[in-house]
Amino acid sequence: MAVTVDALADALGVSRGAVTTIKVTAGGSGYTSPPAVAIGAPPSRGTQATATATIDDDGAVTITVTSGGSGYTSPPDVAVGAPPSRGTQATATATIEGNNEAARLLSIAGALVDAYLRDPDDTLECPEGIRDEAVIRTAGHVQGRAGYGKGDGRMKIGTSIQIDIRTARSAVRQSGAAALLSPWTLRTA
Repeated sequence: MAVTVDALADALGVSRGAVTTIKVTAGGSGYTSPPAVAIGAPPSRGTQATATATIDDDGAVTITVTSGGSGYTSPPDVAVGAPPSRGTQATATATIEGNNEAARLLSIAGALVDAYLRDPDDTLECPEGIRDEAVIRTAGHVQGRAGYGKGDGRMKIGTSIQIDIRTARSAVRQSGAAALLSPWTLRTA
């Protein structure tokens, strides 16, 4: 099983696409009790976000996130329960954290490890569990360092990741992952 965003987030204690706020776009009217709030599901392997509603003296709805969930890659839909007859429907939109640190680190670390393991003839195959551990170690090294993934000449993140091989070698060695990967590399230290 390949390392996932959630596994990396758990290992490093970083963010992974949580719902941070739910903005009420129309408070509605006529609510006499707090309506149910349903938040769209995250992609597979994510956890469901939850929220609760309250009403003010005028019967308008406010919403509070009770659990941000994880794994959201875009803001989920939010459905607010209907008001009693003669009321107006409340509506809301969700916001996810703008910085999904785990996904960013997984992309960067995976690309660094793959570049380090570069095997043009495809004759060596690193076991997935060893690669996963190397990715987690490399991500831990990259975490909090400003130069990685910023497109400053070390590497460029976009639709594809382009890596300077010297950067990959340096990052993997500094993370301690090089020792794990040594049986599956063609180059010498």
